[in-house]
Amino acid sequence: MGDNVYDTTSDTAAVVLDDTTSFLKKAYQDFGSHPSVHRFLSKVPVCPVLDDNDYGTDMETAKDLFLDFFAVDQSDERRQDGRGVFHSFTIGGEYLQVILLDVRRHATAFSHNSSNKNRDSNDAFAYQGPFLSKEDASCTILGKDQWFWLDQQLQKSAQIRILVSPTQVLPTCHGWDCWNLFPHERARLLGKWMSCSSTNKIILSGDRHFGAIYRYSSSSSSSDDIIPNAEPADNPWEVTSSSLTHSVPEGMVDHEIDDLQIGGPIYGNNFGLLQVHTDGTIEVTLHSTTTGETLRSVQIQPTVAPKAE
Repeated sequence: MGDNVYDTTSDTAAVVLDDTTSFLKKAYQDFGSHPSVHRFLSKVPVCPVLDDNDYGTDMETAKDLFLDFFAVDQSDERRQDGRGVFHSFTIGGEYLQVILLDVRRHATAFSHNSSNKNRDSNDAFAYQGPFLSKEDASCTILGKDQWFWLDQQLQKSAQIRILVSPTQVLPTCHGWDCWNLFPHERARLLGKWMSCSSTNKIILSGDRHFGAIYRYSSSSSSSDDIIPNAEPADNPWEVTSSSLTHSVPEGMVDHEIDDLQIGGPIYGNNFGLLQVHTDGTIEVTLHSTTTGETLRSVQIQPTVAPKAE
């Protein structure tokens, strides 16, 4: 779900594109040569997407390096100049559809919160994030072309749908990268997601360096009434899983009071597993990267019985 490698050259005052390219090339070389990564990639199919840190300061070059690393075919539409890396695929014909969004390539820059407490202050555990939520219809996360593409994907027949967004969709309680920084874009996405037909669906996200489970509710103080008179069973779920290697310190986000969150944040390096059962139930478990221990789980029941294959 993005942040596969980090382009830290963007942290310096003067950025030289050749340096950025060299840095990312080495980052991918180091990443791919790590024994655990090499072993994983040799055995498990990967459906990757980019986020801000692996896009870095030179998006087109970063995209080419990313696509080369994951051996994406030269004829793939993601190779087109100026296009994001959003894509989708299906499993079992019309049974399972996976949609992966690119939330960075054509996104409007976020508005910085100059009045917020400094992240490096002694009160860093109360830090709310560097950005402000902004209601401006001209701002976008996906861009015109990707919105059109997403409409097409959601019109396709699918019994189970999985939407992958590198940044969080449901939470509204923080000022870190998330869809709520542009509330009109969040409402647009959730409206389309809640309205599309399927027997079951879930949103997956990453980025935050902790794990969590969320469920939308129009009656929540953290929600607005995006779909009037929606059935409670249609309220979308989101599972955030991150990071495999660099999680935030214990207690770092306890102050994020979000009544969409179920069970509080999950600290420690973690990964998620998703299983789709034959009755249409989606089961997601979050596990410790270190021990494999199950840290949290949720079963999402289908709204209607799936069709027999």
